[in-house]
Amino acid sequence: MVNKEDKAVERECSFRVSGKNPEIWDPQYGTVTLPADYKISEGITTVRLKFKPKESLFFIFQKEKEAGLEVRKDPAEKYVLKDFTGTLEFEDLPEKKAIPVTSFSSWTLLEDPDIRFYAGKATYELNFSVPSELFGKKTAYISLDSVMVAYNITLNGKLLGSSVFPGYRFEVTGMLKGKDNKLVIHVANTWRNRIIGDFTQFGKLKNCWTTSPVLNLPGKDKSLQKSGILGPVSLYF
Repeated sequence: MVNKEDKAVERECSFRVSGKNPEIWDPQYGTVTLPADYKISEGITTVRLKFKPKESLFFIFQKEKEAGLEVRKDPAEKYVLKDFTGTLEFEDLPEKKAIPVTSFSSWTLLEDPDIRFYAGKATYELNFSVPSELFGKKTAYISLDSVMVAYNITLNGKLLGSSVFPGYRFEVTGMLKGKDNKLVIHVANTWRNRIIGDFTQFGKLKNCWTTSPVLNLPGKDKSLQKSGILGPVSLYF
C-alpha cells in the first residue's frame, strides 16, 4: 500500500483475507509490527492506520501470530524546533554569501534568480537547544517533516543517514545535548527549475545540455518545483 501524498493520511485498508493474522512490514525501517486497530468480518480483514508522507507498507497475513512483535505506534511526544539559528549555502554558487536561516521556506520564494532557479546541492547548518524536560526519554528521533528530493543528516558530527522521504525518523537516542546541537543537512533538487530559469532569463537552454527535444522540456510558462527544507524539523520521543 502506498501513500502518494506529501502529507500524512489515515486510511482503512480492506483485504479479502480472513482467519489470518495481519502484520505490517515497513521497508524503510526494516521493521515488522502488528496493527493496533483491525477487524475481521464476512471474509474481509480491515486494517486502520496512519501513513506518513510518501510511505509504502507491505501487509503480510500469517497463519500463526509471531511472538514478540510489537504493535505499530507513533512516538507519543513531538517537539518542533523553533528557536534555532543557522545558514544555507549553495554548492554551485560559491560566490554567494551564506544565507542566514531562522525559518524554512522554498528556495523558489527568494528574490535572487540564481537561487530561485537553482538546481543542485545545498547545505543547511543549524544550531539548536533542547529543553531539559525532554532528556531522559527512552528513545528519540529527528525528522524533516517537509523536504523535497534527496537529503542526508549529520547531528553533532555523526552521520544519521540519507532519505528521499519527508518525515523519515532518524534515531538520535543519547546524541542530543541541552545546548549547541549542530545539525548539518545536505539537500538537493532536480534540474526542472534551472531549465525553467534558462527559458525565462535567456529564452533558451544555457546552463545545461540535454538530448531531449526542447519542446519536451518545461518552459517559462511552467511552475517551479518547491525546493529545499520546507519545514519543520521535529524531534519525536
